[in-house]
This record gives sequence, structure tokens and C-alpha cells, in this order.
Amino acid sequence: MPEHGALRHLVFLDPDPDLSAFAEQCIALGGGLYIYYTGLSRSRLYHRLKAAHHPERLLVAPLADDPKFKGMAAGALKTLRLQTKTHPTNTLQAKQAVHTGNSSLVADGSH
Repeated sequence: MPEHGALRHLVFLDPDPDLSAFAEQCIALGGGLYIYYTGLSRSRLYHRLKAAHHPERLLVAPLADDPKFKGMAAGALKTLRLQTKTHPTNTLQAKQAVHTGNSSLVADGSH
């Protein structure tokens, strides 16, 4: 599960690099679409994903709350609900972590 206090980002990568190895930091929604949890700023996450996966198309957008969705990857909604229930996101703590550089996610596979 993502670290407590992580910011949520909607991420789209094309081609889809299959980020299942990052199950601790993201929820796969299908077709290159992910909900990413990280203490990194939007810009830092964007540049790390860009450098690590060299996508043709990339979108990184912050989410203020959990999104509503239907018809995504099997188990995605259940995982999102479980994550939200067990580790509610504290946006203020996450924003402070971004400003102090206290982040553990490195999108190229190293932690």
C-alpha cells in the first residue's frame, strides 16, 4: 500500500510500461492509466516517469480526492477503497514532504 500522506496523481503512459512492479505506489486502471501515490511533486513525478519509460504520450495530473470510475482493471476499485480506508491521504503532510524533499518514490525502480 502507498505510504500514508502521499499525494495522488492520475498518470497516463503510452505505450503502457506495465507498472505492476510499483504496486506499492500505484493502482493500475488499465490501458496505461494509473493512480499514483507519491510524495513527489507533479513535475518531479512527470520527469522521473519520462526518463524511466520514454513514453510517446505522458500525462501526470494531481487528484484532490479519489476519482469515481467504472469498468477499469479488475480489482482496481477494491484496491482504491481498501487503500483509502486503511491509509487516508493527508494532503497537508504530503505537500510538506514535497517541499522538504522527503520522498521515497523513484519511478525508475529504485527506492
